[in-house]
Amino acid sequence: MSPMKAQRFFIVALLCLSAAGASLALARRLSQEELLRGADAYYYALQSEYFAKTGAVKIPDSSPLHRLTGTLRRMGTSSEGALRLWQAASLFLFFLAMLALARLWSRDLSFPAALLLLYLGLSPSLLFVAIEFPKFFAALLLLPFWPWPLNAERKNSGWAWAALPLACLLHRGAVPLAAVFGLAALAVRTQRRFRMGRGFWLSLAAILLLGLAALFVLPDRFRLMDLQRLAWETPRAGFFSLLSRAQLPLAVKAELVLIPILTLGIAWRLWKRQPGRRGILLPLFSLWLPAFFPFGGEEVFGVGERYAILLPTFSLMACLVFLTGEATFPWKKWQLASLAGLALLPIPLAGPRLEAAHPKSLDPDFAAYRQVSEALADRDIPMLIAHKGLVFYYKYRWMREAFPYEPERHWDKTRIWRLAYGITPDEFHYRLSEECGWESERILRLATPSYILIREDCWQGFREKIRREDDTDLYERVWKSPQNPSQHRPAFLYPKHAEDKDDAFPALPKK
Repeated sequence: MSPMKAQRFFIVALLCLSAAGASLALARRLSQEELLRGADAYYYALQSEYFAKTGAVKIPDSSPLHRLTGTLRRMGTSSEGALRLWQAASLFLFFLAMLALARLWSRDLSFPAALLLLYLGLSPSLLFVAIEFPKFFAALLLLPFWPWPLNAERKNSGWAWAALPLACLLHRGAVPLAAVFGLAALAVRTQRRFRMGRGFWLSLAAILLLGLAALFVLPDRFRLMDLQRLAWETPRAGFFSLLSRAQLPLAVKAELVLIPILTLGIAWRLWKRQPGRRGILLPLFSLWLPAFFPFGGEEVFGVGERYAILLPTFSLMACLVFLTGEATFPWKKWQLASLAGLALLPIPLAGPRLEAAHPKSLDPDFAAYRQVSEALADRDIPMLIAHKGLVFYYKYRWMREAFPYEPERHWDKTRIWRLAYGITPDEFHYRLSEECGWESERILRLATPSYILIREDCWQGFREKIRREDDTDLYERVWKSPQNPSQHRPAFLYPKHAEDKDDAFPALPKK
């Protein structure tokens, strides 16, 4: 092996070992914890457990992730362990995809590009997404393949276009990203083929600016919120909405601001020093657009904020493409020594990185959910109404029916129980009918503070007596709090349940 090849092998091997070590250290840290991390963690555990037992998912969902973790469950891993394994392994898979992107653009990695790849093992926002949105992150594993066809020097990379629709199939959240990237890439290829000049780019920029202006200035005439998924949200740019969230970790906020600024600086350098590569700027920066579309709203980590949290990831990918064109080989000895030393950092920092990126304070009170679920273990509850986080944990723990919305109108309310949250016994006492009193066995105090179990017909009778003008605070807790669901199932969810075989509690009335 020649010295050049040996050095290339050493650099790639060092980066791979560092990334693998970081993922293994993260997996070990997660495995030592009693409860999962992530707001919807027990939704994934529920799907995995149900698939392992029945060969189908409990809640209609086409994501292959549930089938993968369910298969791991069948092989002997717990459902919690399977999810933790995916959360850690997906970060390593993303690193490999980014490494493949860098090697496609240039087989010789520059020192800055290698440092950037090393940083993937330290990125707070990347870890946050892997923990909080495992399904979405599965689609993002294909993201580094999107720029492949833009490399004019690689003639046989057209197959990589398939990564765009494949990502969309893995998660519908990838659709806007694939759309803006695909259109921008098509514009670049059109410009290259027909050798269009500055006027083409000015016209394209004008069209994009007018489109953005229409979204912000004329929200009543043209509203993306008209899409069913977004119908109840107030238009707001996800980037600014996300930065305003007090609970978002400071490390993630810092990365949201600093990494894009660094990317703009590197892009300016590329613009000045490599005129022939300016065309790749448009597709790579087009991925930023959804973070500034008015997709955001009051919902924490709604559509807009999920795109905004990816801004550092898009920026890192762009930086990697920009820096690969500046490779100088062979490296100097101090560069090799520096990389070898820095490659050790992601492994011991796996724990501090986890706490900085996704502290346990972000998670729901899973300990309380467990206590409540244990209290309900021996009770006959055909259907339980509770807030979403508790519903997923309860269903996972006991494989029983639970629902995080207002019960369907055609359901038998006498067979439904509800976990009311934040309502005091006295507030119930003065408003419950006689047949629903504390001696009736239709209402029960639980040992877990703030939770009371009540039959749904009694709850609805109690709720009808609450008026805003009489007690504003109680009205807000009963009618408006997500802890006490009063909103019906969103319309866009009904098609998923059209083929449900649930005779007791069907989503749609029987014909």
